[in-house]
Amino acid sequence: MRVALIGLALLLSCGIATAHAQQRQFGGKIGPTIANIVYDSAQQDEGYGRRVSLGGGGFVVLPLGRRTAVQIEALFTPKGGKLLQETDVTSTLILDYIEVPLLGRVTAIRSSSVSFHVFGGPSAGVRINAKQQVAYTGGVITSGSSDDISSEIARFELGLVAGGGVDVGRNGVIDARYFWGLTDVNRDASDGNRVRNRGLTILVGLRF
Repeated sequence: MRVALIGLALLLSCGIATAHAQQRQFGGKIGPTIANIVYDSAQQDEGYGRRVSLGGGGFVVLPLGRRTAVQIEALFTPKGGKLLQETDVTSTLILDYIEVPLLGRVTAIRSSSVSFHVFGGPSAGVRINAKQQVAYTGGVITSGSSDDISSEIARFELGLVAGGGVDVGRNGVIDARYFWGLTDVNRDASDGNRVRNRGLTILVGLRF
């Protein structure tokens, strides 16, 4: 009897694993990020607006149940902001990260051709680029300069991600998510500025 029960348990576990394996997904996505930076106080705010740039990466979806899953991603994510100092002078804070979001995912609506899901969870990022770029525009001529400010920007960042997506047809995927930076990215504590990243990202890709 004990052997039969053990065999039944093994059979059920194999069946569950096989069912989950059939739903497992991986793929890649690309799309624009609309990023900006926020300060803890209005007095510290230097007036940076939005920086728009292209990012993307890969993902894997590991099912936990019929409608629940874990979604793990590795993304190149542009952040920072843009400041229009004068009519013909633009200063851009370029912060680029490799991020690894670990997201819980719930499928809310599912049909034969479309399924809608929501997701959320923590994200860890490693800064790979930090520059202050200044562009001068005079008539049809544009010039400028770019300075490395890596020593002023924290190497690692933690944040939260929340959003939703649509699986379209057999292979398509579209999602939109918002990122809230939780950690101060300003390494220079002498100026008293506490700076955090924010960003809206829209991604389109393929899943397999």
